[in-house]
Amino acid sequence: MSEPLKLVANRSNTEEGCASWQHRNLADDQSLAATAEEFRLSEAFLRQCLDPDEIPHIDREGEHILLLLQAPWIHEESTAPLFLDTVPLGILLHPAGIVTISAKPLALWDRLHRELCGEAVRKLQREAFLARFFTELAHEFLHAIDRLEAQLETAKEQLRRSQSNAEFFRLLSLQKSLIYLTAALRGNLATGERLLHSPRWQGSAEEQDQLRDALEDLRQARDTAELMASTTTNAMDAFAGTLQNNITVAIRVVTAWTVVITVPIAVISIMAMNTPLPLHDWPYAWPVLMGGSFVASGLLYIALRRSHWL
Repeated sequence: MSEPLKLVANRSNTEEGCASWQHRNLADDQSLAATAEEFRLSEAFLRQCLDPDEIPHIDREGEHILLLLQAPWIHEESTAPLFLDTVPLGILLHPAGIVTISAKPLALWDRLHRELCGEAVRKLQREAFLARFFTELAHEFLHAIDRLEAQLETAKEQLRRSQSNAEFFRLLSLQKSLIYLTAALRGNLATGERLLHSPRWQGSAEEQDQLRDALEDLRQARDTAELMASTTTNAMDAFAGTLQNNITVAIRVVTAWTVVITVPIAVISIMAMNTPLPLHDWPYAWPVLMGGSFVASGLLYIALRRSHWL
């Protein structure tokens, strides 16, 4: 972003009341320390924006208010352990304006910059900016869910065809992404609801409606993610049951054939012993005994076939 966008800091549309929106990518400790020094904040306060385990909430230090949220992050690399993850981001409300903070270059900021680049933007309130931000954040989650749903359907289809361990673990990884996504949506919703009902929220009726619509989109995304997680769990249970059933069927068939061929093998083993046996001198002993063993095997085969073991 080349120039910060000016936002009206109070309810009067005067240029004297303008403040700026700036975005900072805090990719390392050096940039974090510089930003903390610029706004006279502790590094620990801003470091929350970089902690992937930090849950969404609202924090405050002096006159600075920090909204901690989470956004979806899609890993395009095929070797990544997760297809979709969440990354933390922060919105710092300070007396001179707004600073958005993240550790990764999210496309969300670029879309906001393109949308809020006209003259009208220079007369937006903080509340209007936050309402638009939550709207874009909801769209980001809905887009991520669409991508994840497509990946889930592909993984399920491949698992139906191959039933290999690799595809099963792929589906497990996608389910883990859904869990992260659902947790992030719940936290963002709680933070947005707290912001909407905060006495510091001084937005107009239109801005309140826009924020409510954005929260409704987030709620829809959360419900969709929870439903997808539930159906994915059921699908994995079904696939696991199918794999177990296939193994059981294979073992049963092998056992049945073993029983069928055991009778001739037993006769051959007995006749091959170097000891005197009954009917040893009878010239028809071998064909009679072998024929009888094959008849017994045939009867066993018919019995096992009727009992659906073969």
